[in-house]
Amino acid sequence: MTETRAILRHFLATLAYRTQKAVRGAPDSFGAFQAGQLVRTPAELVRHMTTVLGYTRACFDGRLPHVEPLPDLAAEVARLHETIEDLGRHLTAGTELKRYTEEQLLQGPLSDAMTHAGQLAMLRRLAGFPVPPESFVDSAVDPANLGPQQPEADLAAVQWPEAPTADSPSGSQRGGHLSQVEVVQQIYQAFGRGDVPAILEHLAENVEWEYGVNSTNVPWLQPRRGRAQVPEFFQALTAVDIQKFQPKTLLEAGNVVVVLIDLEATVRNTGRRVVEEDEVHIWYFDAGGKVDRFRHQVDSHQHWTAYAGR
Repeated sequence: MTETRAILRHFLATLAYRTQKAVRGAPDSFGAFQAGQLVRTPAELVRHMTTVLGYTRACFDGRLPHVEPLPDLAAEVARLHETIEDLGRHLTAGTELKRYTEEQLLQGPLSDAMTHAGQLAMLRRLAGFPVPPESFVDSAVDPANLGPQQPEADLAAVQWPEAPTADSPSGSQRGGHLSQVEVVQQIYQAFGRGDVPAILEHLAENVEWEYGVNSTNVPWLQPRRGRAQVPEFFQALTAVDIQKFQPKTLLEAGNVVVVLIDLEATVRNTGRRVVEEDEVHIWYFDAGGKVDRFRHQVDSHQHWTAYAGR
């Protein structure tokens, strides 16, 4: 293997290392995190990285990539590493390039892929799950290892002011307090694991749950007043089998966070489905950082017909 190709293989090993660092320890929900309108989710970004490297591989073997979406981020990352390993084999075997030079691959698609690895790390921070810092000059990057089993850095001596604490296991600290977006993210994470007490901790004592005018008798859309009544909402939800609950976009302005969510669910007693695209959740915060008003903006008629079996 030439010196130039040895450097390219080390570059691929660095890409494999940094990609794993960006996704390691992220919750399952991270793959679908939506930072904003028309912004790729982490799963989409990794798929794009595979496409970019697939075209790089085509410069060696002529196989144009056909990259279909996979079920989740873990599957996308596994396929990315397979593509990185394919490229590494071509470099080691001395496969002749059909077009471009090694230098052009470095300045083009390989640099693009590394940029996207950095974007993954940025999305982790935006999602409230920051990646710990590291001196990459000292990282254990091994050109022989292009797979997903990358070593973890020793963080014992690392200064990390944003490190999650016992009080904020998945959110960064800003002056000792979670941001409003991070609070909402933690509420959704607790909802995903069925941890109602953790949700209640983020609510004001006199929270208005499902504030505003109620026009339906659907149990899970009823207004409730005070933190003590909110568990009734989650009890009502046991009548529903939720197949998909995907927060996509979180928007913050002043003391309010608005979230767009895709929902697919089935009412157990009737077998009727509810499918919502861009269901809206509105979270208002008080001066102490607690949620004091919340409501769903949903297709209430669809919820009612599913509940009533109409």
